[in-house]
Formats: sequence, C-alpha cells, structure tokens
Amino acid sequence: GSNPGQELLDDCNTLIAVKDTLAGAATLNWSKTLAMASWDGITIGGSPQRVTAIELSSKGLTGTIPQVFTRLSALSTLKMSGNTLTGCVPGRLRQVPTHDLDALNLRYCDARAPSKIGLTATQVRGDTELGFSWQIPEDGHSPITGYQLQLKPGTGEFTDWSPAPTTEFNYIYMPGLAPGTTYKFRIRAINAIGAGKWSPEDQAKTTGKQTPVFPNVSYGYDIYPDTAVGDKVGGVSATLPSGDTVTYSISTGAVPGADQYFNINSTNGNITLASALNYPEVDLYPIVVKARAPDGGESAVPVFILVKPRP
Repeated sequence: GSNPGQELLDDCNTLIAVKDTLAGAATLNWSKTLAMASWDGITIGGSPQRVTAIELSSKGLTGTIPQVFTRLSALSTLKMSGNTLTGCVPGRLRQVPTHDLDALNLRYCDARAPSKIGLTATQVRGDTELGFSWQIPEDGHSPITGYQLQLKPGTGEFTDWSPAPTTEFNYIYMPGLAPGTTYKFRIRAINAIGAGKWSPEDQAKTTGKQTPVFPNVSYGYDIYPDTAVGDKVGGVSATLPSGDTVTYSISTGAVPGADQYFNINSTNGNITLASALNYPEVDLYPIVVKARAPDGGESAVPVFILVKPRP
C-alpha cells in the first residue's frame, strides 16, 4: 500500500496548486507552513486522513472552481455559495453528497441535454382519464427544468399535453380524453442546454365506448318540392378521436314516418331522397341521424329538411 498520510499529502498539494485560481481577489491561508486543520474552510477526517469538507461560502472568492477538485475523492461537503465565482463548474463535483453548486448560477463545464427517459408506465383511470409516469433521467449536469409530454389518439398526430409536466412530480393525470380510445405517449426532459431524446412510445386505452363527434349540434337543408328520388338532399359527418370509421343510419324522427322519405349512405353520411315528397301537406321533415363506432358507441344529431317552393 501507499505510505500513511500520502493521500492527505496529495490533497494538500492539489489545494495549494489551485489556491489562487479559486481565490481570485480574495486571500486563502492555505500553505505548507500551516497545519491543514487550520486552513480556511477545510475539514479533515477519516482514516486514513483526507480532506472531507470544503466550506467557503461568502469568502469573497472571485476565481473559478478548479477541475482538480474532482481528485478529492473523500470530499463529502462542498459549500461555495455567496461568492462571485466565474467560469464553469466541473459536473463531476455534483456527485459530492452535500453541495450547493446548483445555486451558483454557473453552467456546468460538461453540461448537455438530459438523457433519454427509458422507463414509463400508464394507468387507466376511467372512460376519460389516463395516468402516465416516468423514470427521472440523468440531467446531463444541468438541472432538469421541465418536461415535454405528447400524446396521440389512434391514427392521429402527436400533440403537446398542456399544461406540461413540472419537475415537482414524475407522474401526471390526463382528464378530458375520449372514451374507448387508445392513446400513445412519449416524453422528454428539458434543461438549460436543450431537450433530451424522446422516450420509447407507451400506450393505454380509456374504458367505455367511443363516442362519434358531430361538428354541429343540428343540421338544416332546404329542398325543392320537385326534388327527384335519389337526389342528394344534404349530408352529415362525425369523427372518432381514434380515427376509426363511423357508420350512419336514420332513426325515427319527431314526425312519424318522416324517416321513410330519406336514405343515408352508411359510409359517407350523404342523405338522398327515398320517395316523392308529400308537399304542400308536409313542408318540414325532422329526422335523426345516428353515427356508430366499431365498438357500438353511438351519438345522434337532428337534421331538419325544409321543403321550399322554387323562387
């Protein structure tokens, strides 16, 4: 083995070599003629003896934090705040168990974007809510400031979830989603340097049945009394967040038998005349169009067809 005291001597030489680099305009009493136990801000401990703490808060230091501090392998406390230090901070010093380096507002010399988030998990919380959690990645020697979370339903596109997750928690609940729909998720961490790589995609499906969405609460179409059987009267369309195909049908309207006058194309929602109109006895045909999802989920919309004489 090495001589007893050799490691402490190495620590001593390391500190003396960088004393002025660190102090700048300030003065530190570190010297070979003074016992290390009396050095400014230095604590010695352990067996064999080593430098275990450097506590130099508010000492008027104006220099830079030296890279060779990383050689002080027994260091367990490093306090540097309250000075006007410049330059960058060696990132490996963040491994010191107790430190205040993040508070110095200096960048880390070897800082980079956070690493890729490797592990994620999803949780089904009901018909309209999913939960998502992730493993906090390495921050690339620059504190993580936030996350970008994206989700996409079915065949849709990825869009940002808002409000974006904060660093306070590594999970999020997402309400207001569509029932019976599979969502894909991906997330990346962000720091002062930039955004990390996207996590692998994860997915979960809300419970319940999908609900087709009509863009209008009702539809109205005007037609002439002499409209021919088979002519197009109007049309409706509904969509599913999943991108699945919707099928259309006409159910009974408010006026009994009104539905017998019209057909609907089950694929594209186009409404055509099925039999000659009974005008002028009837000039308004209220019908109800249903849209159905593949899983059986349904929604309906009223369609008002008004017969008007030609001008």
